[in-house]
Amino acid sequence: MGSGIWKGIISNNWSNAGNWINNTVPDSTLNVIIPAGCLYYPSLSGTLSISSASGTYRTKNLEIRDGSSITNTGSLSVYGTMNIAGSYVANNTSSLSQQVFSGGTLTIRETGSVRLGNQSSGSGLCDLVVNSGGTLNVSNGILEVDDQLNILSGGSFNMTGGIVFAHKFGKGSAYSVSEPGSFYVASGASGSISGGFIKVAGKATVSSYTAVSINSSAFDFTGTSSLVFTDGVNITADDVECRTAAGAYLHNLLVDRPGRIVTIGSDAIFSGNVTVNPAFTLMVKPGMNVTVNGTLNLLP
Repeated sequence: MGSGIWKGIISNNWSNAGNWINNTVPDSTLNVIIPAGCLYYPSLSGTLSISSASGTYRTKNLEIRDGSSITNTGSLSVYGTMNIAGSYVANNTSSLSQQVFSGGTLTIRETGSVRLGNQSSGSGLCDLVVNSGGTLNVSNGILEVDDQLNILSGGSFNMTGGIVFAHKFGKGSAYSVSEPGSFYVASGASGSISGGFIKVAGKATVSSYTAVSINSSAFDFTGTSSLVFTDGVNITADDVECRTAAGAYLHNLLVDRPGRIVTIGSDAIFSGNVTVNPAFTLMVKPGMNVTVNGTLNLLP
């Protein structure tokens, strides 16, 4: 067995060599496995870097197996491969960005759970940013982000099932050029949501920046996927908006925000069903064309 395997028999301290097989703290040249069945699991307080020599904690690639976990009050920088079948929690108390960079792949497996941001108080927010050349995969796992999930030009996001909840707690700064949307896909990004639920608790539109903004024709909702507008843990009173680029298809839409308005702010095509729950409002901006190829359900 290699020295990149956590054994966790002494404490939750990553930097204690006694917690690792062969008594060696890993660096950026060593693959790391966090297995199930340990007495202690890593509790970090700085930047975790995958395949980078920078950062407080370093690995070449990282695998968090089913039944294991890592918690971190610091940031995350993924340049290599990070596979999560267990749990990764960023329970920071100050606002930090979690990022997937060029060459990096963050994959959340069926049993995997990732929570970014302090969702018990909202005092520490996280954006998950997938940069150019980076990839985010969700395969029937759970990803909860507070504040924003942003896929930048050249980045890729693929989801086959599970739940992704953007802006879950419901706090955070107003949208801007640096924080363009709760769920934002830039022009030049790519990917496909073929199954599962993208849940969004948005904030009020600011100029061209809005709750859901899909600006790439190479990004589609297909299969059995659903986009859901809902409230976060800290319920906000904001009306929200969804905009899509020409050629970017949505599938199912569920409006589930009591007493507030969800607006379609661009031409849009839904290849599945649109459902509006009781006491909820779906509005289409004047001059916009919305096509629903499935069923429009206006529930009483």
